[in-house]
Amino acid sequence: MKAEKALVIGTILGLALTLFSIVVLVDFDWMFWGAISAIIVGIFIGRLTDANPVRCTIISIFAYNLLVWVIIALFDSDAKIVLEFGNKAVVGVFIGFILSLIGIYSVIGSFSAFLARKTSRCRSDHEGYTK
Repeated sequence: MKAEKALVIGTILGLALTLFSIVVLVDFDWMFWGAISAIIVGIFIGRLTDANPVRCTIISIFAYNLLVWVIIALFDSDAKIVLEFGNKAVVGVFIGFILSLIGIYSVIGSFSAFLARKTSRCRSDHEGYTK
């Protein structure tokens, strides 16, 4: 599958999983659910894309996390308080936290995409197929 289709599928899947966790599982730890959604997106992209699944996974996870954090910043009252706070350092710390969290999720997802790609190649090599 082409990388563009894998990016779109990964972004939509990650956005759906993350929004599902926000809407339905309010008492569940959202950082844990973010790691689970990054692993699921990484596995799907690792299985779907033909070339460079790690790069596609990083871009996809970055895109859907950025969309989710913008939605949270627009509609959550706590995020509005932080963003409207007069001190620029608080806003900088908030944005830095978001970017570091996206980076951690990207590393987790890219590692799962790498493993999914390698296991699919090993499985197909042992069955006599070549890619």
